[in-house]
Amino acid sequence: EDNIPAGSTPSNLTLKTMSKVYRQIIDGEIKSVLGNRNGGLPDNHPDKMNYNQLINIEYQDGAKMLTVGGVIYNNHQTGNYSSANFSALNFMSETHEEFKIDVPKLTYRELNRLESLFPDNINIETGEIIDPNATPLDIDNFSDIIPLRDIKKYSKVYRYFPIFAESNL
Repeated sequence: EDNIPAGSTPSNLTLKTMSKVYRQIIDGEIKSVLGNRNGGLPDNHPDKMNYNQLINIEYQDGAKMLTVGGVIYNNHQTGNYSSANFSALNFMSETHEEFKIDVPKLTYRELNRLESLFPDNINIETGEIIDPNATPLDIDNFSDIIPLRDIKKYSKVYRYFPIFAESNL
C-alpha cells in the first residue's frame, strides 16, 4: 500500500492498466534504494549511481505479463552507457510506454516449421514468404496451415522468442 504511486485511483488499478502502476512501483523502489545508497553525494560525483530503464515489455500468453529492466551504473561509467546505444534496439523503452509483444498462437510443430524458414525465406518486417521455391518445404498452402497474421506476429519476435526443449529422463 505504501508503494502505490501518488495519484493512483481505483480506475488505475484494473487488469488493463495495472502494468503501468507496477512499473511505477518498480521504478520508484529502484530510485529510492539508489537515493539511499548515494546519500549526499553531489550529482557529478564519479561514484554516484544512476538507473536507466531499458525495457518495459508487456505481453500475454495466458496471464498478462510485464518485464521491466534497466542498467545501474556509476557516473564514471556514463560514457560506456552512452556508447552502448541501447536506443537503437526496437524494443527499448525508457518511459512508461510499453513495448507490446503480440504473441502468436502456434503449436511447437508450427514454430519448428517457421523456424526453418527464417531468416532467408520470410521477410522479417512483413512476415511475407520471400521465395516459396527457395525452401525444401512444401509451402504451397503455408498460410492456410499457419494463418498469415500469426506468421507476421512471429516474424517480429522470432529473434527473441524463447526456445524450449522437452525430454524424458
